[in-house]
Amino acid sequence: MWRQMVVTLLCFSLVWLTMPGLALRGQGQTTVQVAQSTQLKLILKTYLSTRTSRMGDSFSAELAEPVVIGNKQVLPGAIGSHDKAVPATISGVVTSLEPAKRFSQFGRKASLMLRFDRIKSGSWEQSLAATLVSVHDPLNPGKAPQPTEEGALQAKENLKGDLLKGGVGAGTGSLLGLIFGSVSKGLIIGVIGGGAAIVAAKGKNVELRPEMGMVIRLDRPLDVQLNTNNAAEKLDP
Repeated sequence: MWRQMVVTLLCFSLVWLTMPGLALRGQGQTTVQVAQSTQLKLILKTYLSTRTSRMGDSFSAELAEPVVIGNKQVLPGAIGSHDKAVPATISGVVTSLEPAKRFSQFGRKASLMLRFDRIKSGSWEQSLAATLVSVHDPLNPGKAPQPTEEGALQAKENLKGDLLKGGVGAGTGSLLGLIFGSVSKGLIIGVIGGGAAIVAAKGKNVELRPEMGMVIRLDRPLDVQLNTNNAAEKLDP
């Protein structure tokens, strides 16, 4: 009888030790779900071009606008976040590209396809599935964007930083409007092989510069685990 009780206790202890998360999860923490089809506004941080990039190249972007559910900030953004929190970052890779072929008899439209893999905020990190919806050229207040030699519009290299230093009005909507108010000229979102691709005009290369805006749509929900201080904790299957 005693032997059986000891064996049972040892088995229970082993199970408990191999599942430490059970002891902590739920104590001062809550899980908030960001629904599928939610659109996220991003600010690109990596230069990408069908002229110089390669398949498999990595890229990163930061969340421009915080994700707020109810009155709770779930994911911090670069503009409008509470307590100047570090914005969430999104990383991914180039999955397909086709450079422009200018001097062909028929010409060829350049195209670039991106895969958004992961999202990270503080110590929390999770895999991501999302579809690109649009690409935007941020405008320097009072100045029109100038075309580059490739025919794409060149974004001001540190527009976001200049805006946050007080170059324009302090309103969050005004800042976001300057980044996302204009869909990129010369670039469209097309469908290639069932996926969303950035396509340039015939004979022009796709060129995406840091500080350009992108909007993506979540293809599946995100489960963000927050502690009592609204800081994201790691939760990744």
